[in-house]
Amino acid sequence: MDEIEGLDALDDQVAALETTLGGAGQMAAAFDQELRQMQSTVAETGADVAVLSKSLSTGLRKAFD
Repeated sequence: MDEIEGLDALDDQVAALETTLGGAGQMAAAFDQELRQMQSTVAETGADVAVLSKSLSTGLRKAFD
């Protein structure tokens, strides 16, 4: 009888672990999505900064000529 109760407790623990791992997986997927969006935003910002830098450089060069 103790063995059956022990197995029931183990089943409960396994079910709880599966639920926890499922939640952790969802959280990791959401975090990955946010990181990808951040990476895209940083790349776009870098491109914008390059354009701005080139424009400022050209403007200053013309101002001193």
